[in-house]
Amino acid sequence: MRTHFTSDINMIGLNEESWNRIASKNETNTVFQTYQWFLCWWKAFSDQNKLFFICVSDGNEVVGFAPLMVATDDAGNRTLMFVGKGNSDYCDFIIEKNKEEVLKRIFDTIYIKRREWDRIILTNIPENSSTIKVLKANNDFYCDKLMTRSIADCPTLIINGNRADADKIVNKKSIKRRYNYFNKHGKLTFKPITGIEEGEKYLERFMEQHIRRWSMTKSPSLFLNNKSRIFYREIMKSMMDTGWLFFSTVEFNRRSIAFHFGFDYNSKIIWYKPSFDIELQKHSPGLVLIKFLIEYSINNNKRELDFTLGDEPFKNRFTNYTKKNMEIRVYKRKSEYLTNLSAYHMKRIIRKTGVLGN
Repeated sequence: MRTHFTSDINMIGLNEESWNRIASKNETNTVFQTYQWFLCWWKAFSDQNKLFFICVSDGNEVVGFAPLMVATDDAGNRTLMFVGKGNSDYCDFIIEKNKEEVLKRIFDTIYIKRREWDRIILTNIPENSSTIKVLKANNDFYCDKLMTRSIADCPTLIINGNRADADKIVNKKSIKRRYNYFNKHGKLTFKPITGIEEGEKYLERFMEQHIRRWSMTKSPSLFLNNKSRIFYREIMKSMMDTGWLFFSTVEFNRRSIAFHFGFDYNSKIIWYKPSFDIELQKHSPGLVLIKFLIEYSINNNKRELDFTLGDEPFKNRFTNYTKKNMEIRVYKRKSEYLTNLSAYHMKRIIRKTGVLGN
């Protein structure tokens, strides 16, 4: 096997077809591993980061790669992380076969290039990925400075084999009551948005609705940041024709009262970014949106409706299983490793004992 490293996006040695072929055979195969996602994210946010791309080939065939980058904070600390950090709900190395050997080659290259980074923080690796297990067993260079931890719950509604659960959830009184209110007072429809022209028109409405929805909270909308607006527009252009983008709206008397910007990939509907009309909050248009999404998932034989990152209470009402995302941290300096390890254990003790609440 041979390894190729580059910090130039034009030299990664993969096109859309070859990238997505490998991603489709990867353990973690979500929309966040696709070539389109990588390219859209890089177009929007590349000026803040330096590409750190490693490609592994067996003969003339690429068998795996690491879409990484180096981000530098205000203090000059350089962190090696996955491209897409902050926007990608599931991350992983993308490897078609011989994972143990390919991952070893990737980390050999990371070690060779150790002058270019200060620490490694790889977030949102699904717990069912073998990445962490393989690294722990084969990490020759940093075995005494490697931390792994669970960082996020990912609730999901498993439909395949659990149809009764899905039917029960979608017919909850709390949802039907909101749904019946709108139906009683006008025309209520669920509209998947198709085509670039229609998508761009609705995208502007969605972003403005999201801004209004979050304007009175402590967490203003991400769409106040122009880079985020660019990112979503790039996704629209790149993924609408692939069928992976699942952009939809709930309309009441031809007025969009809720939106969902999500994905339909690998027989899953992926919950990503919702919004609703804040003027109708007391009638819960967001719950009506969830009802439509569950029904769509059932009627179109999807395996699951994945609510992805976050353990917000509302998700527990509409899901029947919780996955976990993991994080890997590797430190070059033992002192930094020990400081972070101590802080991590202290936080665990505080959560278990409830010290902060006393």
